[in-house]
Amino acid sequence: MELLNQIAIGWIVIGILSAVIILIDVIRHPQAMKIMDAVWPINALWGGPLILWAYFTLGKHRKMKMSMPMKSMKMKMDTSMKMPMDDHKYDKFWQGIVVDALHCGAGCSLSDLVGSWIFYYLLSFSILNQKLFGEWLFDYVLALIIGVLFQYAAIAPMMDGSVGYKLFQAFKIDFWSLTAWQVGMYGWSAIINFGLHLHFTPVMPAFWLMMAIGMACGFVTAYPMNWLLVKLGIKKGM
Repeated sequence: MELLNQIAIGWIVIGILSAVIILIDVIRHPQAMKIMDAVWPINALWGGPLILWAYFTLGKHRKMKMSMPMKSMKMKMDTSMKMPMDDHKYDKFWQGIVVDALHCGAGCSLSDLVGSWIFYYLLSFSILNQKLFGEWLFDYVLALIIGVLFQYAAIAPMMDGSVGYKLFQAFKIDFWSLTAWQVGMYGWSAIINFGLHLHFTPVMPAFWLMMAIGMACGFVTAYPMNWLLVKLGIKKGM
């Protein structure tokens, strides 16, 4: 366990340094979509060099051009939030899906970063005599709230309508993507707790290493869901 904690401390330091590097760069060179200024450094906390690579290859040097000026675009959308699929902002479809998934992951990451402390030390409860199930529910609800706000920040400048309408559209978009991300995370959590019988708390460095691996699993499960949502026209591809 001591070795695991030492490895975890190293990864935490790497993640923080990666986030700081990105944060400094986005302050100097803000993203075209403002919410991405937060998305990249948040994801770097768990992804470290991988997110650093993604930022400098997909986030910074690839301009996220809109097919029309933002002010004049004001897209007209039906209630199913279907949008044209012929104006992707990345040269390759998979690149946009990576960014889409990371946009979703930022909300999940932030909710787990904050929610873990709240759950363990303020609002702890059990479901079916399992504290872990309570944690899953709490994290999911918090992640959904934050995720919807992140999605709202991304789509609000491109939509007409009231704040309530935009929030509803953001919920429809983010629900499936975020749920897919959490499935990957909870799958890894189940392996750790029920398969390996390892139990950690937020004060243990290993807890955050396991969380980082869980986030990576969440990305793996969220990627195909985002691919599907964009292909169906439910979500606007990056």
